Amino acid sequence: MLITEELAKRLTDQKLLENKNLMVLKVGDDPKKLLKLTQEELKPVRDKLMAPLGIKFDAPNKVSIYLMGDNTLILENFNDNPVDVTLEMAKVSSLTPKLTIPVQGKVFVSKSNNIFSIKELSPRTLVAFEFK
Repeated sequence: MLITEELAKRLTDQKLLENKNLMVLKVGDDPKKLLKLTQEELKPVRDKLMAPLGIKFDAPNKVSIYLMGDNTLILENFNDNPVDVTLEMAKVSSLTPKLTIPVQGKVFVSKSNNIFSIKELSPRTLVAFEFK
């Protein structure tokens, strides 16, 4: 579980903060600071949250991942420039783009071992992938 520093201060049971499954994100009293976290600052947060799913997700800020059903994954780039994303998925053999919005959006996928490299995901673009 991930909570902000401000919420952590307000917990009536401070012993909850000792739970190894709880992560406190330090953004002070300005949640908009989340939008300024670097990729390096986001990586440990994403690693911890994605670990139970067997996935590693490395991407710049303002790139989201959504898991849908048993074989659909959506990446969305909210940035104004193209981004590169890395997905490590041990039990997945293929990752195929099935839908891109807007239609003229671009994405290039390559695989090495169990690591998928998504290159040049267009700005302001959502891509739905099927994985097997």
